Amino acid sequence: MPREDDDDETYYNFEITPVMSTYLIAFIVSDFTVLRNEPENFGVWARKGAIEQAEYSRDVGPKLLHAIEGFLDVKYPLPKLDVVAVPDFSSGAMENWGLTTYRERIVLYDEDHATAATKQQIATVVAHEFAHQWFGDLVSPEWWNYLWLNEGFATYFESFATDLVETEWRLQEQFVVRDLQSALAADALLTTHPITQPVDSPNSIRAIFDTISYEKAGSVIRMMEHFVTTEVFKKGLKRYLVARDHLDANENHLYEAINAELLETKPGSHENVADILHTWTQQAGYPLVTITSEDSGLTITQERFLLTRASTRNEGSTLWSVPLTYAVQDGDFTDTSTKEWLTESSLKIGRPTEEDKWFIFNVQQIGFYRVNYDEHNWNLLTNYLKSEDYEKIPPVNRAQILDDALNLARAGILEYSTALELTQYLEEEVDYIPWYSALNAFSFLNLRLAGTSTHPLFKEYILKLIQHVYEDLTYEESDADDHVTKLLRSSILQWACNLDHEDCVEKAKGKFHALHEGSSIKPNLQSVTYCTALRHGGEEEWNLLWDKYVKSNFATEQSLILGVLGCTAHQELINEYLKKSITDNGDIRRQDAASVFSAVYSNPQGFQFAFDFLRNSYGDIVNFYGTGVASVLTGIAARITTQEQLTEFENFIEHNELGAATEAARRAVESAKENLAWVEKYESEINSWLVSLTTVEPTEPPTASPPTETPTASPPTEPPTASPPTETPTASPPTEPPTESPPT
Repeated sequence: MPREDDDDETYYNFEITPVMSTYLIAFIVSDFTVLRNEPENFGVWARKGAIEQAEYSRDVGPKLLHAIEGFLDVKYPLPKLDVVAVPDFSSGAMENWGLTTYRERIVLYDEDHATAATKQQIATVVAHEFAHQWFGDLVSPEWWNYLWLNEGFATYFESFATDLVETEWRLQEQFVVRDLQSALAADALLTTHPITQPVDSPNSIRAIFDTISYEKAGSVIRMMEHFVTTEVFKKGLKRYLVARDHLDANENHLYEAINAELLETKPGSHENVADILHTWTQQAGYPLVTITSEDSGLTITQERFLLTRASTRNEGSTLWSVPLTYAVQDGDFTDTSTKEWLTESSLKIGRPTEEDKWFIFNVQQIGFYRVNYDEHNWNLLTNYLKSEDYEKIPPVNRAQILDDALNLARAGILEYSTALELTQYLEEEVDYIPWYSALNAFSFLNLRLAGTSTHPLFKEYILKLIQHVYEDLTYEESDADDHVTKLLRSSILQWACNLDHEDCVEKAKGKFHALHEGSSIKPNLQSVTYCTALRHGGEEEWNLLWDKYVKSNFATEQSLILGVLGCTAHQELINEYLKKSITDNGDIRRQDAASVFSAVYSNPQGFQFAFDFLRNSYGDIVNFYGTGVASVLTGIAARITTQEQLTEFENFIEHNELGAATEAARRAVESAKENLAWVEKYESEINSWLVSLTTVEPTEPPTASPPTETPTASPPTEPPTASPPTETPTASPPTEPPTESPPT
C-alpha cells in the first residue's frame, strides 16, 4: 500500500510475509561483533580482530541502500539489513535476504592496507548484493532461465547506484570499459549463449553464472534505459516490482511493465519493448553495424560479429532491433536518444554531416554492438585523434573507437594497420577510460606475440605510447590525486615496469629496498613494486613478502600479496608456493587457492612451472579443487604460445579423467588452436607496420630489456567465472568467481 512520508513523497511499503525463495534463507552462528549505524537497522559483522575495518562498509552501505530505494521509488521491504564478513567463503558474496555475506576482502577496508581499486570493489559489490534485495529477493526469477533478471540488474546497479554515492569515481564511464566491453568480447565467441538460456540441471544452471548473465544483461538493460528514456525506465521498474511483489517473474513481466509506462508517456509509440528486447535476450551474440558512404547518404548494415570468422554456421538470418545513435564532428555527444532503428539487414539514411567531417555511431557506447566504418571515415577519425582537438571526442567514445578497431582487426574485418594507426594518438592521452580499453586490447597482442621476432618491436612501441602519461603520473602518489588518477597510475606503472622501463624498474627496486629498512609503501604502489622486485630478486625478497602475508590481519593486503608471489622466476619457490595452495589447514585459505595458480601461470616465466605442477600433482589438485579445476585448465591453455605446448596439453587432456571439467578442457584446446592460428595469420602484418615506424619516423627508443609479458588492465571487481574473451597475462591479483553461488 502507498504511504505518505513527512516530505510528501509517495513510496510503496510492503508488509513482511513469509513468502521467499528458499535459496535466500541464511543463518549464521558466530562469535563475531558488529558495527551498527545510528538507527541500528544496519550492521556490519566481522571477527573481533577485524571489526575496525568495517567502518567504510558501515558508512557507505545505508547510502547505497537509500540510493537504490530512491531510484526505484520502492522501499526496502525488511526492517533490518546485515552485512557479514566471512573469513573463508567460496562464493565471494551472497544476497541472502536481509543477511548478505561476503569474503572479508570484499567488505573490510583499511586505507593504509587497501588500494583504490579495492575500495571501489567493496562499494560496487555491496551495491550489487543490495540491488538483489529487490531483483532476486523481492521478485525472484520464475526459473533459472531468467537468471539475468537477478544478475543483470545487480550488475547495472553496482555501477549506477554506487555512482550516486561515490560521485567522483566516474563509474558510469567505467561501466562501459569494464562491463560492456568485456561482455562484447565474451559474446563474440561461438561458445556464448543467449541471455535467456533454458537450463535443466544443476550443472547447466551453474554454467550460466557468467559474463552473459551478468555484464551483457546489465549492458542491455542500460541500452533499454536510453531508448525508452530514464524516466520511463524508472517508472517501469517500479511498476514491475509492485506487480510482482513477493512473486516470481519472467522477462515478459518486465517488458509489459516498461511498455505500459512507455505508452503512457508517449501515446501511440510504435516501439514495442518485448519485440525489441527479445532480439537481444533470446539469441546469442550481437551485431556488427557497418556504415559506408554512398553518394549523399549512408548505407547501414548489420551482421553477427564473431572473433573467429571461419564459422560454418549460417548467421544470415540473425537480426537485432538496433537503436542507432550518432554524433558528428563539433556535434553533441550528450544526446543518447535513438535517431534510427535498424531492424532489417540494411538501412539507408542521409549523411549527417559534410563529406570532410567524421561521424561516430553509438554515442557514449549506449548500444550493445560494434561499429565499423569505410576507409574514409576511419581516416578522418584517426587524423582528428592525432590533433590537439582529440578531447572533443568524449573519453567513452575514444575508448569505444579503440576497442572496436582493435577487435575488428583481431577478427580480420579491419586491417591491423588501420587499427594501429589509431593507437598512435595515445602518446598524448592521459585519461583512464580510453587507456583502460587500449591496455586491455594490447594485452591480447602482447601475449600472442610473445616469443616472436615481432615482440621486441611491439614492446618498444608500447613504451613509446606510455612515456608521456608515465611522466605525467610519476611513480609517486600525491595527496591531491583523485580516485581515477590512482587507478590509471596503477595500470600504467604495471605496464611500464613489466616492459622493463628503466626508470620504473629502478623506482620499484628502490621502494622495495626501503621496505627492507622498515619503510612503508602506499597500497596503490605495492603490487607493481612487489612484483618487479620479485622478478628481479630472489628467495630473500619472496620470503619477506610471504612472511608479510602470513602475519597480516588485512584480507585485502593478503589478497594483493598472493597475487604477486607468483612473479618470481625461481622454480623451487614456485613449486613450494603451488604446494601451499593445495594444502588443507595451511596459510592459504581454500577460497584463495585458485588465485595462486593464476598468479603463477600468468607470469610468462612461471607458465611452464604451473603446467608441470598440474601434470605431476593432478590427483591432489582435483581432490582439493573439485570442479574448480576447470578454471585452472582454461587459464593455462589460454597462455599456450607454441605448438609444442599445445601438443603437451592435448596429451595431458587425453590421458587424465577430467569429469565435469571435460567440456571446459575441450573448449580450451580449441581456443589455444585459434590463438596459434591467429599468430600465423597476423604476425607478419603487425610486424610490417611496426617496422614501417622505424623507417618513416626514426626515434630514439625507450630503454628496454629483452621482452617480457605485461599485466592486464583487468577490473578489480569480481566477475563471473567465464572463459576469458581475451587472453591477458597479469601480475596483479587474479579475478574471482561470481559474487553469488548458484543453487545446488
